[in-house]
Amino acid sequence: GFGASWYFSVNAAVTANSIGNTMNASITGASNISAEQGTVGINTTSRGKVSAITVSVAGAVKGAALGAAVSGNVLSNDISSYLGSGTTVKNADSIEISAADKRTLDSVTVGVTLGEISAGAAVARSTAGGSVKAYIEDGGKVGIGQDDSVGNLAIAAQADIDARAKAYSASAGIGAGTGNRADVIVNFSKVKRGTRI
Repeated sequence: GFGASWYFSVNAAVTANSIGNTMNASITGASNISAEQGTVGINTTSRGKVSAITVSVAGAVKGAALGAAVSGNVLSNDISSYLGSGTTVKNADSIEISAADKRTLDSVTVGVTLGEISAGAAVARSTAGGSVKAYIEDGGKVGIGQDDSVGNLAIAAQADIDARAKAYSASAGIGAGTGNRADVIVNFSKVKRGTRI
């Protein structure tokens, strides 16, 4: 955003992104799965990138200039893979249950104010939330029975979060002041369970 005046100028610019996704892979219901010495895979993978860039410029030749710039990203994904209650898997070399989430959040804010009296503020925030879960529900069965063995059970939940926030501001004048704030917030839960949850 840009604002200019001879005596008094005010400008504010805001960029905001809020994204939420739910993804899951599962085998559920009264299912009996036989892999005949193969592999049973239940896998979910999510990748996401979100950016917010805000620039605010305010200028006054003989008066006051006030400016504010705000950038914000919120990315909240719920990713899960699971073997459901009442489902049986047998006669398999292996069972693989995995959930993975990779995300990048980047918030950048730049504010500039010029005037005899000038004040500016720049705020940037990136927030990552949600969950990544890989599990077997209570009542899910693996290799039940003497001849129904499963050679290997692998369960993995992985989250890779790269969250960044940068705020820059500059003011010039006889009386000038600036304020900057940059926050990264991660509110995230991850479950890796080979037992029941």
